[in-house]
Amino acid sequence: MIVNHLDELSWWVYIFSNPAMNGMLKIEISTKALTERARTGDPRPFPVEYEAKVRNFRRVATKLNLELEKFRVRRAKTGNEFLACGLSEAIAIIRKICANNIIFETCPSEAAARMKHIAEIAAAKAAPGPV
Repeated sequence: MIVNHLDELSWWVYIFSNPAMNGMLKIEISTKALTERARTGDPRPFPVEYEAKVRNFRRVATKLNLELEKFRVRRAKTGNEFLACGLSEAIAIIRKICANNIIFETCPSEAAARMKHIAEIAAAKAAPGPV
């Protein structure tokens, strides 16, 4: 039996945004760590909105590409592809397709929202009651 070693690697899926792109997202898929990969050719920074490390990625890559196809927009000038969909929708698709294969994920905006909620709860508990 021949084993495809690429299929056994853990791949990274990144979602980047850029304020200059009017809400469009950039998805990158790579075997490389973010520090090696986040070079998009655009001089403006692309903040990382989401990252997931996915095992057996080759098994789910085709499904993920098909699901994201309806959102793809290609820039005529550069040929770069972007997604015309919301961040939460793109993350939901990745989570649905990759499901049990996600080893690790992080989403700074979700983490910030959770921290804000926790701070609001703490502040409400610390506030003096009605007099």
